[in-house]
Amino acid sequence: MIPTGAELVDAARTVAKALRGAGVPTTTPLDLRKLGKEIQRADRAGARVVVIIGPEESSAGQVTVRDLASGEQQSVPVDAVASVVAERLASRG
Repeated sequence: MIPTGAELVDAARTVAKALRGAGVPTTTPLDLRKLGKEIQRADRAGARVVVIIGPEESSAGQVTVRDLASGEQQSVPVDAVASVVAERLASRG
């Protein structure tokens, strides 16, 4: 779960909590870094999917789900993120 700004940390934590509640192992960064650096960190840590929340997504009640293997990404409503991520993880085995 990657927030793109300090003002989005609480929103990111809320989404992370929902993901964990759905059984999806989730981390959030302790320190904010550039998005590219956070994606690299997640990839090195073995993450298969990252969830990004930026100001535009947040104001629209959305997040971006990015598959790290394919680079494919999609915007999804916050209330659907857990099922979308779980589905992506299940499809990759």
